[in-house]
Amino acid sequence: MKIKLLLAVLCFPLMAFGLEVSNLKCEYLENPQGIDVLQPRLSWRMKPEGGNLKPEKGQKQTAYQVIVASSENLLATGKGDLWDSGKVKSNQSVHVVYDGKELSSRTECYWKVRVWPALSGVEGDGRKKSAWSDPANWTMGLLDEDQWKAKWISIKREEQHLNCKNSPMLRKTFKLEKKIRTAQISICGLGYYEMYLNGAKVGDHVLDPTWTSYHKSAHYVTYDISKELKKGGNALGVQLANGVYNQGFWDAWKFHNAPWKAFPQMLLQLDVVYDDGSKESIVSDESWKASTGPITWDMLRMGVMYDARREQPGWATAGFDDSKWTPAIIREGIKGKLSAQMSEPIKVMKTLEAKNITENNGVYTVDFGQNIAGWTRIKAKGEAGTAITLDHGRHSLVKGKPLQTSIYTL
Repeated sequence: MKIKLLLAVLCFPLMAFGLEVSNLKCEYLENPQGIDVLQPRLSWRMKPEGGNLKPEKGQKQTAYQVIVASSENLLATGKGDLWDSGKVKSNQSVHVVYDGKELSSRTECYWKVRVWPALSGVEGDGRKKSAWSDPANWTMGLLDEDQWKAKWISIKREEQHLNCKNSPMLRKTFKLEKKIRTAQISICGLGYYEMYLNGAKVGDHVLDPTWTSYHKSAHYVTYDISKELKKGGNALGVQLANGVYNQGFWDAWKFHNAPWKAFPQMLLQLDVVYDDGSKESIVSDESWKASTGPITWDMLRMGVMYDARREQPGWATAGFDDSKWTPAIIREGIKGKLSAQMSEPIKVMKTLEAKNITENNGVYTVDFGQNIAGWTRIKAKGEAGTAITLDHGRHSLVKGKPLQTSIYTL
């Protein structure tokens, strides 16, 4: 019995040598699209093989190999036509700098990693390599300013002074007649935007792009919409809003007098590569159509006025009748640098149920039990023109001086 126990103890650490590689990230991001770092930094994590064992004390990486390919098929065959690091003796698993072929705009990069694990103090260790990680990817954005074929556009305003009324809606229809290999779309919509393709929202970001000093720089965001485009008629739609870009009220940061202040505008470029190698670009220009819509007033941290009577169902679909829309106008754009958004996006992470609802003379107080950043969603029905007012703030303020007020008209 003693011999069997001794053998079990000796065999256990040898069984724990195996490591799996996971959590692949490029520039701290998971599968980022449209980056503009020419030599991005790659990182990964290791865990015990199978995922069920606890990490053995002293377990480590002694070497790694990274391969980067220009297609998923090449990566699957183990061919790194963009970069094959070979076996590198190193325990580094963070900020491994890409050191392959020079990357150009819109390049697609697919990559995977394997490591050689070891257990400290075990003789002859480090010879067994792990399996390859699951594949990850990143794509390059538009790296040179002259590669932007698009123009900054917006809607022609009735009032010439800056105001926070009538957030613009912009749309464009187009036809694609060949089989698509890749389709990457980049957009900078100031101050905020939401983009739609054939009636469906593109991506899961909200409140894009991230805030910057717009007179010095602004960020564009890239999406892969290869699978969402269809052969034949397509339509793009963009809803703009003011955000910090066109703030109309006083605050401690004096954004209302910011040097960048301007009416919302956008820049958009869709680059399509077909299976036969030919290319086509759909860009924002004067061929787009513009209209006002249900958002009649919006200001960051102050609220929004939304009139459902002004909704235009299907406005971001190819079959919508836009004959009453006006041509978009060319705008001045920004004076600063346009660069890729290289940060985690804001997203809807959770839906909270109300903890308590009380009513007093037709006024409802809704308590969510915690401070939040988000939107209130309610279901209501009534006669057209009925206004619903939502005051938001901490419990001690909402009854006296709400932090934010929104008015929705049925």
